[in-house]
Amino acid sequence: MPGGEVTISTTDKVQVRYALSHEQVLEFYKSHFKASRDIKFRDWKAETYIEDQGALPWHSVRISKGQETVTVTITRDSWTWILGTLTLRFIGVFVVLLFLYVGISVSGAIMSRLLDGLASMTRLAWKLGAQLDGDVLRLSFP
Repeated sequence: MPGGEVTISTTDKVQVRYALSHEQVLEFYKSHFKASRDIKFRDWKAETYIEDQGALPWHSVRISKGQETVTVTITRDSWTWILGTLTLRFIGVFVVLLFLYVGISVSGAIMSRLLDGLASMTRLAWKLGAQLDGDVLRLSFP
């Protein structure tokens, strides 16, 4: 957006101040990004956060609120952010798998004990002279 004063300019970040209202600056960026599908606008208390979730060379645009001059900060993707996100996802997958493993192990132990108890009762019934009547095991006492 033309007409601003550049306060910080590095390879990863550009910060520009404008003597405009937040709404004017936001309207400029909304019209500029209206054709982009991978852009998400988030309206927070202290700023409006515009994030690229696609393959553009920048990661986010932050537009400050509640100040006399509006500060726009444009940041690029950084390897720290990329690797941090991938690490969290990697760890998250294993945490989910761990919970699934524990749940399946507990339910398997419960089912095993139930089936062992049922099998031992069936063996005892056979020893006591039970008769199979269709699908029902009948035990008769003299």
